[in-house]
Amino acid sequence: MDYENNEEIRSYVRCLPTIAFVPPDDVEEDFELLAESQTVQQLDELTSFFEHAYVRGSRRRGLVATYCMFPVATLNQHAAGSDAINGSTNAVEGWHHRLQSLFLSHHHTV
Repeated sequence: MDYENNEEIRSYVRCLPTIAFVPPDDVEEDFELLAESQTVQQLDELTSFFEHAYVRGSRRRGLVATYCMFPVATLNQHAAGSDAINGSTNAVEGWHHRLQSLFLSHHHTV
């Protein structure tokens, strides 16, 4: 796969994680649209893995129900994004940087 030189491959691979920010009820439909948009045959295996691991799951021996390695409800971040929940540690990192600036060295002895 020519990720570094092929913009179409790079763009598609970057779009896959964005499924986590789609409303949970729309994940399957939006994934289907994304999968249909990819035209590079080399990406079929990646698309299939993503579908079975994150979107629809795959059948286990003898079971009718599907099993996702990572269920949509577990990984979906749509509510966090729309509710403005801070998903990063920037505030803590800023506080820690400010605290460190009070000391003359990063690893002072006690």
